[in-house]
Amino acid sequence: MKKVLLVVLALLIVSCTPQVTVAPEATATSIPQTETAIPTATPNLEEELRADVIAQIQADPNYQSSYVQAFEKISGQSLSETCADFAFKLGALDENLADFTFGIDQYGICYAKSDDGSQIIFDKWDANGPLYVTEEENLLTSNPEVIASMASDVLSGKTEFPSDVNPEQYSALVKEMNAQRGSKPVYVEAVDASGNPTVMFYNTETRKFETLKGTYEDNKEIIDQHGFDIYVEIGQNEQGLTTYIHPDTGEEIVVENSGDIDWDWVGNKNNAGENISQEALGNELLGFLLDGGYNITQVITINKEPAEMVFAQGKYFGYNCIEVLVVRNGVGIRAFVGAEGGLVLVDGNTGEEKALGRLNGTSERKSIKENMVYYIFLYKDQVGSWESSRQDINQLKNVIQPSDSYNELIDGYSTDGIAIVRSPAIVLRTNK
Repeated sequence: MKKVLLVVLALLIVSCTPQVTVAPEATATSIPQTETAIPTATPNLEEELRADVIAQIQADPNYQSSYVQAFEKISGQSLSETCADFAFKLGALDENLADFTFGIDQYGICYAKSDDGSQIIFDKWDANGPLYVTEEENLLTSNPEVIASMASDVLSGKTEFPSDVNPEQYSALVKEMNAQRGSKPVYVEAVDASGNPTVMFYNTETRKFETLKGTYEDNKEIIDQHGFDIYVEIGQNEQGLTTYIHPDTGEEIVVENSGDIDWDWVGNKNNAGENISQEALGNELLGFLLDGGYNITQVITINKEPAEMVFAQGKYFGYNCIEVLVVRNGVGIRAFVGAEGGLVLVDGNTGEEKALGRLNGTSERKSIKENMVYYIFLYKDQVGSWESSRQDINQLKNVIQPSDSYNELIDGYSTDGIAIVRSPAIVLRTNK
């Protein structure tokens, strides 16, 4: 933002101060010490400059955001005043003050950005003064309070997950999201044949439900050891393949068929051909599903051994699911996909079908490959899908209700629970 006032002030500063030109380097570097780095501007000029910069900053719609408030609390002074002081120091060191725009980014960090692409950040200083950074370097601080504030706003839907983070900040933010949501177990309280209270919980080691006598509160210490961290760190290797940190083992996994993938893609009848071959789309079942309003999303299979969830139909039965990750805004979201009636695997090259039934048999399980991308077909009305087979997961605690599961899986970062969705067909992705 170039303002006449800033131009005039900059010229006045230059006329009063020996000129020093600072050339930003490609990576962060401090401004060299000079013998003329002490400003000689008059107090009135400094006050005018500070007032103008404050006006610029306060016009920023993010100024009153929680990040700004959190950072002001941390720093102990007004961010506007800090930025204004910083701007004056900048004016004393560079004759092109009018070429800088001042502001507070969405994380509460004050910056000055020049027309040549360099940025100066107020909270990065060394013995020689402020630091120059390239335009590509992000402004998200690693301060735990700022990370916590950002995680809270992502989980609440106030902001999207930031794209301008380095690996350290990304990892800290995903971990903080898991910490704020909490590691929550899946369980359901019931009664036995004698009317005594029992509780069934999903054992993350056996991948099956187990029954304990008493209520959840009676068995809380045991059950809470089997909670889920929903959010998973996603990365990319040198070959451009997606990687992820396995939520159970902590191992970094390479997803071999994830080259040139757009994780934000959601398919339907009109755009399915962008990613699924015509041979596969020629399959009668897939054509029927797309004509019937089914949508397509991409998942990473992270464990082909079925997770035995439960549903209620007078009593509790096993319901086998594939454990997957859905990637949204660069973060993996853990979920489960079960059969809608039955589950059919369609060959992405030939369109041939292989009936997987309800993932009960060993041969069926072997047809699913781990750590690979599959396209799954989902009906948006998951409530109707469950009701059509008289099945029900509404009583499961820490599971997203079917009325919200599709939207939460496609669009959100729900803190309500884990998503269990039903699909009639899946297709293994073929690299382009």
